Amino acid sequence: MRGRTVPLLLVSFVMAGCMATATEFTAADMDDDDLVSRAEFSDYMAGIDAFGAYDANGDGVLNQTEYRAAVAVVLEGPGYWRGFDRDYSDDLTEEEFVNGVFASYDRDGDGWLDQAQFQAAIAGLAGTGM
Repeated sequence: MRGRTVPLLLVSFVMAGCMATATEFTAADMDDDDLVSRAEFSDYMAGIDAFGAYDANGDGVLNQTEYRAAVAVVLEGPGYWRGFDRDYSDDLTEEEFVNGVFASYDRDGDGWLDQAQFQAAIAGLAGTGM
């Protein structure tokens, strides 16, 4: 994560289902511009191993069952799977998953998450048991 690490305490907050804190937002906002880009969000998600938390069988992709376990409470609807699975492989790569989550919370479509959008994304995933 370009010189910054996500402290274990922050990871435990996310894993426990707590709302993302301002400190977590700061950790994700690598360039300190008060916005989290798609790349920064991807780096942050990799740092807390969000994808790995849902990849139950460890095969490096999410099948529909693993996907539903990850997002059922927050995002689920039959259209989301199709929207996330950009290559129509019937599995989600980590990139597809992270990009799908990012797009779901980038409500204004500007390519950035402000602090409220970021907190909603992290809290939403944490609310599913991550």
